[in-house]
Amino acid sequence: MKETLLKVENAHVHYGGVNALEGASVSLDEGEIVALMGPNGAGKSTILKTIFGLAEVSRGRVLWHERAITSWRIWR
Repeated sequence: MKETLLKVENAHVHYGGVNALEGASVSLDEGEIVALMGPNGAGKSTILKTIFGLAEVSRGRVLWHERAITSWRIWR
């Protein structure tokens, strides 16, 4: 069975009063290749910013090897 490397669970992200993500979830297992596709404004960039820690999650979490990384600080 393949290990889950990355998991975004029920992520909610707001930019001011704008809901950028509402309950977005995605997972990436070992050996998988995943593409984010959708129209402008669908949240593709926001979900990547959420994974990288550049967008603050108001609800939900990001897991790396089953370890929550949502609150990790990033270097800028």
